[in-house]
Amino acid sequence: MMFLFPPRPELAVSPELISFYENKNWWAQIKKNGTLQLITVLKDGEVIFKTRHNEDNKAWKPLPHHVSFFAAFRDSVFVAELIHSKHASIKNHLYVFDVLRYQGRDLVGVSLKDRVEMLSKVLPVNSDISLAQWHKQDLYGLFNSLNNPVDEGLVIKNPDAILESCLRSTANTSWQVKVRKAHKNYGF
Repeated sequence: MMFLFPPRPELAVSPELISFYENKNWWAQIKKNGTLQLITVLKDGEVIFKTRHNEDNKAWKPLPHHVSFFAAFRDSVFVAELIHSKHASIKNHLYVFDVLRYQGRDLVGVSLKDRVEMLSKVLPVNSDISLAQWHKQDLYGLFNSLNNPVDEGLVIKNPDAILESCLRSTANTSWQVKVRKAHKNYGF
């Protein structure tokens, strides 16, 4: 299977713009401080975990139950944030927030809203695999309430945006923005 570039926001916006996007009925998910993982499940059930740069993760190897969990979704591609090496208190956690291909069906042309609904129906949550929760109101309040060190801020996305081909790293950047909490390592 060809490598697919995961949708990710390139544009960082100021917290003052959160209400602008909320007024446009965009949704938010909490942005985790981790390493983006593309989880590709081949037709034979082999599961491949790669970073957004199509590299193996140097600081993490998937546990057997990660592999067996995703192996059930043959011919699929999931996008998750791996929370492992940046926080001592959290290891081996996959925070799933998108699906690009599902059991042989290419999801190019499918809205984010429909992909999120699909994920919520097929992706049960266990102790170290979780589905990103979507927030539709009081996004500024949510942003200000973030106090977990693993929470970087918000990613705000247009739920009606259609998934474009994921063959370029810059594809799918126009329908999402990130808003980060103030931190010495983040900059706008």
